[in-house]
Amino acid sequence: MNRLIPILLAVILCCMIPAHAYADKSTSWSWHGGLMFDSNDQHVKVKSGKVTFQIKKQPWKYDAHLTNEVAVEYELENTTAQDREIEAFYPIDDYMAHQLIEELNVDVLLNGNPVEVKVDLRSMNHPAFTPNVVFKDPQSGQTIGKLEVWGKRIDGVKFLLHLKGNETARLTIRFRDHGAGRFRTVINPVRSYVFLGSPNSDPSRWTLELSVPPGYLYDSNIPLHAAGDGKFAAELKSAPSHWAVSVSEELELPYFSNIYAYHFTVVVLLLTAATVSMLYWFYGGQRRSLSFLLYLNPFVCQFVFMPNPFLSYSGIMFTAYAMVYVGIIHLLWHLVWKIRSKKRSSNTGQ
Repeated sequence: MNRLIPILLAVILCCMIPAHAYADKSTSWSWHGGLMFDSNDQHVKVKSGKVTFQIKKQPWKYDAHLTNEVAVEYELENTTAQDREIEAFYPIDDYMAHQLIEELNVDVLLNGNPVEVKVDLRSMNHPAFTPNVVFKDPQSGQTIGKLEVWGKRIDGVKFLLHLKGNETARLTIRFRDHGAGRFRTVINPVRSYVFLGSPNSDPSRWTLELSVPPGYLYDSNIPLHAAGDGKFAAELKSAPSHWAVSVSEELELPYFSNIYAYHFTVVVLLLTAATVSMLYWFYGGQRRSLSFLLYLNPFVCQFVFMPNPFLSYSGIMFTAYAMVYVGIIHLLWHLVWKIRSKKRSSNTGQ
């Protein structure tokens, strides 16, 4: 039996590989930006811009819910002496679109005056989209996902801009972003937001501003400096291709990592070690009648080692899978024990 224990552990560890593959998945995303002009008017330039992410903590049913008050400002210049009327389009990803666009909860201002906003759904590739947008956990610095856009449809809002000859105008787009990147890869929740640069921007001045609630950490692909009172900023000499921000509450990191796959591996190893040790003790001392105690291990691991409460969905799912996992180990151990018992019996009979 002692020789079989390493083999059994190797088989069990191999069975854990699919769990890693499943854990490293990401779900919905929140991105916006990439102001476009329908006429491809080369006489209207973006001289400067400013992006503000004001992230606020809102009470929710189960835990803290974050919203992002987004404000994007463009300084537009009509480089000709002629008055121009151009149609502009501001993309908003389809995860947010149903809430923001259908309710038209988007404010567009030109020099402080409201501009009529209409829904626009387009079938096209986003000219500012880059596949190199990655998100990192603010606490551990580990990569937790990347931006993904499915299909070619872009949801957004369109509006008409009236610019006088040689006018420099300020365009402001404001909305409340309830969505965010959500990841199955992490234990402590991380919310991510992405702003995509405008393809119409020439080298120009850009300002990025971020404010986060007390007790929260952030990660930004563009270095920010402290601006006081939970605010951070950056001044750029050209338009950013993208600005990706991830925010999470400063909580204890179990096993020094926020990556669920690592944490899951540690917990399963502890569960495996406890189960195998108990089986060795039960079957080695003719205490097989106590084998039912094996099925308390998932509950113990859930309460002691897992950060999710037992009555949460993830807690219930972990306990259910762990019960099956322990059952498989128990079955394999029992089969091996039966085979070895028969061999001993036959050897004794001879």
